[in-house]
Amino acid sequence: MTEILFRTGTISKQKAVTQEKRAVELNNNSSALTILLQNKLKRSKSRGSIFIKGKQVYEDPKLVTELFSEHFCFSLTNEKPLNDSEPIPVTPCEITNVEFSVQNISKAISKLKHSYTDGPDGIPSSMLKRGGDDICVLFFKLFAISLS
Repeated sequence: MTEILFRTGTISKQKAVTQEKRAVELNNNSSALTILLQNKLKRSKSRGSIFIKGKQVYEDPKLVTELFSEHFCFSLTNEKPLNDSEPIPVTPCEITNVEFSVQNISKAISKLKHSYTDGPDGIPSSMLKRGGDDICVLFFKLFAISLS
């Protein structure tokens, strides 16, 4: 019985990895990423975090957090934006004494205009809006880790 459960878990994990790779390989296809996010939210049992950068799969939460941090740092400090739109002005700034809450994050996301076009951080607002409460909790945890 244990072997069957292990194989089932392995197959489910392989399907999730395959689905994420497919979504990532389709550049600028935010609908595939949105569907991926919705499918992840439908799963009742947590299977751990899977993050793909390039064609490499990462599961370590600390490493995923560092990669997220690198991505957003690059997005906000690189003078040439990821989508070749208007340059993002580089201004020295420091976030100090900011308190985040899930409710405030949810409120901010709800105010976003619904769009499938990537934002300055490379994430379309439609993906954030369809993430529901789960994405607000994830961002809250990410902000808490990045400010600690």
